[in-house]
Amino acid sequence: MAKDFFKDLCTDKALEADGAWVYLPDFEGSVKVARWNNPKYQQALAAELKPYRRYIDKRGAFKPDTPESVKQEMEQITIRATAEHILLDIKDFHAEGQQIANTVENKARMLRDDDFFAQVQEAAMYRETFRAEEREQEAKNLKKPSAGGLTTPPETRKAS
Repeated sequence: MAKDFFKDLCTDKALEADGAWVYLPDFEGSVKVARWNNPKYQQALAAELKPYRRYIDKRGAFKPDTPESVKQEMEQITIRATAEHILLDIKDFHAEGQQIANTVENKARMLRDDDFFAQVQEAAMYRETFRAEEREQEAKNLKKPSAGGLTTPPETRKAS
């Protein structure tokens, strides 16, 4: 039977805006991500990067004469916008024996790790993260008790 385009294949726009929980096994914690390049993220980036437009070519790459300091500043702006508008919440991340608080500063600090940034970005770009049907099915599957009688909460879904 063919899949229903709207029910089975399209993403849930509310999940894209409000975020969906994804478990990142490499970092042993969960992140709540909004859809990559959502309107709030795009607006924040456009406003903050406006003074730097002259350093970007038509393909979106740096022009050859772009100073390293400008590249670094633009990277920090991107990280900050990601911390504010993509990485909406964090759970079960620890540093120095304490849980890391969900602040923009802490999330920006975490996103400075290239691998963490890449996994957050991947989760936020992956359309399955925001498909309501997929999320509902996973929740049903997770409610079934395992051999030990424990269930895994839906927010611990692994990013692919």
